[in-house]
Amino acid sequence: NRYFISAATIGALSVVLTFAYTRLPYNQFGDVEIGQFLVNVEAPNTYSIEDTTGLAIDIEQHMEDVFREDELDTLLTNVGVTLIDFNRLKLGSNYIQYVVDLKKPIPDGFIERFISPIVNLRFEPHGKRERTTEEIIDEIRASVAAVPGIQRFSILRPQGGPAGSDIEVGIVGKDTDKLLSISGEVVTFLRRIPGVKDVRQDLEPGKLEYQYTINARGRELGLTQAQIADAVRTGYLGLEVMQVNWKADRYPVRVIYPDSIREDGAGLNRLPIVLENGGTVYLGEVANIELGRGLGSVQRRNLQRLSLITAEVDKDIITPLEVNELINQEFKDISEKHAGYSILHLGEKKESQDSFNDIGNMLVIALAIIFFILAALFKSLLDPFVIMFAIPFAIVGVIIGHMIFGYNLQFLSMIGFLALTGIVVNDSLILIDFAKKRRAEGASCFDALVDAGRVRIRPILLTTITTFLGISPLIFFASGQTAFLSPMAISLGFGLIFATVLILVVLPCFYMVADDIRNFTLKQFKLAMAAN
Repeated sequence: NRYFISAATIGALSVVLTFAYTRLPYNQFGDVEIGQFLVNVEAPNTYSIEDTTGLAIDIEQHMEDVFREDELDTLLTNVGVTLIDFNRLKLGSNYIQYVVDLKKPIPDGFIERFISPIVNLRFEPHGKRERTTEEIIDEIRASVAAVPGIQRFSILRPQGGPAGSDIEVGIVGKDTDKLLSISGEVVTFLRRIPGVKDVRQDLEPGKLEYQYTINARGRELGLTQAQIADAVRTGYLGLEVMQVNWKADRYPVRVIYPDSIREDGAGLNRLPIVLENGGTVYLGEVANIELGRGLGSVQRRNLQRLSLITAEVDKDIITPLEVNELINQEFKDISEKHAGYSILHLGEKKESQDSFNDIGNMLVIALAIIFFILAALFKSLLDPFVIMFAIPFAIVGVIIGHMIFGYNLQFLSMIGFLALTGIVVNDSLILIDFAKKRRAEGASCFDALVDAGRVRIRPILLTTITTFLGISPLIFFASGQTAFLSPMAISLGFGLIFATVLILVVLPCFYMVADDIRNFTLKQFKLAMAAN
């Protein structure tokens, strides 16, 4: 019964899509299990390199207590450097970085234990590590958090796709104090969300500094803030007045204040400033000098100050897209409450998300081109719709394949589905084209489809089998960084298997339903013409 099978297939597609929408989250890019991660620690900016080294030793002892036997391979400690992500780093006396390499884990399942060594021709002893990298990271995070002296703490794992944190949110505005206040609200909100970790923001106070501003006395004497700043800069950094040649080298000669003034904080008050009339005053007489803290770093976006908030996400609990949506809901009226301030989603992952949104447009264009080519080939508008109607049903295999292997839908899953559409259309075209030729020879619609299925099943099955076997190493035997490509291979392989079954069983039913609609329409049109 073609109508029953067609309706049942559409119903099954609806059920699978509903399940995927509610139970199968979407991640832009997934993590890979390679047993390596970086622990970045930031001490207070008043710490010297010796103080930071002592803190690094203390943290290292806590970390070593976490590792069990047969888990830790190497632990490298760097003092004075930290990674922002895997492309950018910062240097400073208060930074600590640990590079952790774990031993190989116990093989997971029959394929990894027995099949993968044969396929890869690697017969070295299996790993003995029982805990996953994520479990070890969680225990390290809990242990290190109790160490006093840590101002910031984060853990980075190698991952596929663009670099950067899972969450990168920026607050833009003019006033620094206001940015700190709004950023604090966002940080507090993120820390309340289950699954969000390592929340941090970059607007942190810098080291102690002397801050001077011109006072009323200085303005009366005709001085400006810029002139005072030039005098301080000249006194402490020096002014190059000439260069001296000595043998083959040239040396600059600088006029600079003596060490007794530059190394004494109280000496800043006695810094002499020459007026335009030749008179001399001291900095303490024409400026207010205070001891305070500035910002460690200042970022700008579109000529406005930017506060950047970053965080990592446990994708087993919540996805970055869901976190960003919660942020948008919580702070949707931020521009109304705080005029001149706005919230932005930043980072390379946001740019990749924008690029992914363009895939929808490319898919529409590709489908339109395919439709016009098929319409020109068959000289019909209905037959191309029937052939392309098999494309949505291929996603059933994509979803089931991801469920079997425990993957969430990802960016590369969609790329694999795009590649799958061409193969599905090709197999459908092979079947329908032969059926149309048989009908042109005088066969009925049913007989033509039966003959097409009997004759064309071999090339269709060969296409499916050879394609699936070609990408099966990425599906079943991928390890390390190559596992990053597995979702794409799963989409292509399992989607093609399910699409093949639908092409051989369901597509003839759709074609017969379309033929019934065409005959009914022509009949009604002829009756209408006869009535006129």
